[in-house]
Amino acid sequence: MNTDQVHRIESSRIVLLHEDVEEAEKLRKILIKAEIFTDTDQCFDFITDIDEEITLIISDIRFLPFLLNIHQVNSIYILNENQLDFKQSPKVKGVYNDITLIINAFTQTSHATDNISFIDLTNQNLNELDPLFMYTQILKEILLTIKFDEKHKSEFIKYCRELYFDNKSQLNHIQIFEEKYCSDKSIWWYTYQDFLYTMLNKGLRLMEVDVVIKMGFFLQDLHTQITALHSEQYGGDKKSRSFRVFRGQSLSYENFDKLRKIQGGLLSFNNFLSTSSARSVSFAFAESNLENRDVISIFFEIRVNPSVSSTPFANIKKSSAHQIESEILFSMHSVFRIEEIKQINGNDRFWKVNLTLTNDDDVQLRLLTESIQKRIIGSKGWDRLGQLMLRIGQFNKAKEIYNILIKESTNDREEAYFSHMIGLSMCGNGDYDQAFDFYKRSIQLNQSIPAERNVNLANSLSSLSLVYDEIDEHSKAISYYERALQVLQENLPENHLDLASSYNNIAGIYRNLGEYSIAFSYYEKAMEIQHKILLENHPDLMALRYYKKSTENLRENAIGNLYSEIQDYSQSLLFHEKASKILPENHRLSADNHNNIGNSYINMGQYSKALESFQKALNILQKTTSPNRSHIADTYDNIAHPKFATSFNHIGSLYSKLGNYPLALSYFEKALAIRHETFPYNHPDTATIYNNLAESFCNMCEYEKAISYYEKSLEIFRRTLPDGHAKFGLIYNNIGGVYNKMTEYSKALSFYKQALQIYQNAFPENHPTLAISYNNVGLGYANIGQFSEALDFHHKAVQIKLSSNDSSVATSYNNIAFVYHRIHKYEKALEFFKKALEIQQETLPSGHPHLATCLCNIGLVFSHIGDYCESLTYYEKSLQIREKCLAKSDPALAATYNGVATCYEAMNEYSKAIRFYERAQDSAQCSSPTNHSFLQNIRKKIQLLKTKL
Repeated sequence: MNTDQVHRIESSRIVLLHEDVEEAEKLRKILIKAEIFTDTDQCFDFITDIDEEITLIISDIRFLPFLLNIHQVNSIYILNENQLDFKQSPKVKGVYNDITLIINAFTQTSHATDNISFIDLTNQNLNELDPLFMYTQILKEILLTIKFDEKHKSEFIKYCRELYFDNKSQLNHIQIFEEKYCSDKSIWWYTYQDFLYTMLNKGLRLMEVDVVIKMGFFLQDLHTQITALHSEQYGGDKKSRSFRVFRGQSLSYENFDKLRKIQGGLLSFNNFLSTSSARSVSFAFAESNLENRDVISIFFEIRVNPSVSSTPFANIKKSSAHQIESEILFSMHSVFRIEEIKQINGNDRFWKVNLTLTNDDDVQLRLLTESIQKRIIGSKGWDRLGQLMLRIGQFNKAKEIYNILIKESTNDREEAYFSHMIGLSMCGNGDYDQAFDFYKRSIQLNQSIPAERNVNLANSLSSLSLVYDEIDEHSKAISYYERALQVLQENLPENHLDLASSYNNIAGIYRNLGEYSIAFSYYEKAMEIQHKILLENHPDLMALRYYKKSTENLRENAIGNLYSEIQDYSQSLLFHEKASKILPENHRLSADNHNNIGNSYINMGQYSKALESFQKALNILQKTTSPNRSHIADTYDNIAHPKFATSFNHIGSLYSKLGNYPLALSYFEKALAIRHETFPYNHPDTATIYNNLAESFCNMCEYEKAISYYEKSLEIFRRTLPDGHAKFGLIYNNIGGVYNKMTEYSKALSFYKQALQIYQNAFPENHPTLAISYNNVGLGYANIGQFSEALDFHHKAVQIKLSSNDSSVATSYNNIAFVYHRIHKYEKALEFFKKALEIQQETLPSGHPHLATCLCNIGLVFSHIGDYCESLTYYEKSLQIREKCLAKSDPALAATYNGVATCYEAMNEYSKAIRFYERAQDSAQCSSPTNHSFLQNIRKKIQLLKTKL
């Protein structure tokens, strides 16, 4: 058996489940790098925890019904000596008695698919161009300019030996490769050694940049030899007329749909492309794909004009290990125009596609190529490669590259620049302490360089500002941003995009400080510059727009966050969704986009959508930070990446809102563990997680633990923040809330007042946070029976919210209504509850939890004035919402059941009353101790009513 065939499978994740340990170990020698399990639960956990296509090999069909419903499982091969017969699903590719047959079957399918990008030239927005097309084009341009030497080959060989350490056959091939490889035989090695072919093309398809960079010397050699053969075969006087080559392969339904939509546009094969001059061979190969109903069979007929081609190609018969006379090999990133798409033999799964190789004079391709080349600037190939790694979120690889370059720097300007780039790499990985050191070194060196055109100084100042902003030292952040802006203004034209980026950064700081009008003014300055440039329909300008994608992403998210601060959640969601379309899904910043979208959905009460967004964020982080599974230490480092803590924290907050406090706690604890690994103990982010843990314990009625965690937050803030910082107010408010639930109302009021005093010193008098604080103080006064003072503070909150057209004024109306309810002025209470309801019905989705709260409050008032039928109407409307959006354990749900039961009791409908009291009891038991007064009262009610039946 040729075990080299196995490596073609590696374009998909292979999982083998075989309960016979001895047999599994034998198969491990054949299925190189496959994930092999003998424990069913471990296997299922692995499959469901990753978001990749999986080819699954199983020996027992008992688990088949379950596996067919897992979306990650793309194909299933059954390895069973008895070749059992059963009704097949499209996912099941067959039953085999030999692993070799499975490998052969899968090889044919996997070899039929390739790395293709579809380019719609009718859409002039470069932002929507396939990111893989962009990145592979840039990577190719960079790798072809780098000077490789023997050490790069040695590093690749070392990598291969580690990869295939337990495979004698491959190790033997690697030894031969080390001894005999030479650059002018690269085509021979590409066609002879399947591990080279598979590793290179898989690396290009999946953008496994670490692998592609390690193979950079080979990629360059292969391209160079194809180019040389092209000149030999078609150059000079040997230029020939156009001819046709063919290729048979398959496309997914999704990619075929893209292909049909852009007829007349461009198609790019982002890897090295093998074609044949023998029509019958390619047609037969395309036809063979019809057996797989999960794909569309494609027969490509490609017209080539050798004299004007944009990509080198060659007949490789004399250079190939197999000397196949008809094989024509194109270098990577060949681009074709889609001329015609038509059905073959009336079969809707078999299509002929006519392509034409683009030529050097193709205007659209030339403009596209020029614009892509400007994405990454730099004098050295390795520098441009480092920039690309930063752009696609490969921070460790970027750091590795720049650490080498800084050792080779020859002057202060180079060292300053490379120090800055290492700082960016460190910052991307959340290593802020080291980022500080490199940014400061860069600034120090740049200040010794003549100021004229020293824009690098501004870049380092801005990056240092960003780190200060991350650790909440906003005044320092503003200071450095303003210094950066001054440098840019002195050295750049007034409409330069770097100035827009600087304005955007300063706006973000002011947003964090709550200075929203100033923030908006800076955002407008940034957008004014961008619109002047982006409205001009010129490819170079569109290229600049794409070059600033990351900045755009941050700007859209920042504006979304700003709308969230002023509680305009629909606008917030709009901007966050806009941001999510800027970067490719596999970029690490896309996780931030989905976290922001999730927060918007939380604020809109759409919790299931919020959870979906947070899970997407987590999946992206798991994919973008997941290294080779064999490197355990690196894996641990990546799992501990700070952004994982952010996602865990978001998911925990959502489960807290859903009333699932134990699950919320588990996510907060995961977030806390990561923060302890990546940040010092006293980092502000750790304090935020302590705050969330405290909130969960409070909701679970574990008040002492809640106060303990709030005090831990305070301890961190006292060490890291100046006295009077607004975050102290947040913690004091929260501690007040705990004492309020413990019915220690005087202590609660004391903490509410401390919070208010801090907020009054930290914020302008009409700041939304002050309105929240006034509401809390009003609540505190109401609880100790000082109702006139309570009304005064609630009305102060109303004045702030009305001045800013803040829809959360409904909360203040609710609070005022509660005070009137407490002093038995029920008509006034109804008046303000209905005001609140009217606002919420206009501004919130119909199923929002806040609507349920307001409806419940109105039901309570009608109950107290004896109008039980009207009370039931409102309680039931509230219940319809709460049963859909709240967990069974949520105290609000228990309170609503209790309200309904009270009405039925007053109407002498005791059976119905008992039923709802029992529901209230079931709900309350999930989150309250058995001796809680609420539960004790319900038990007494149920016992009493049963005597009346």
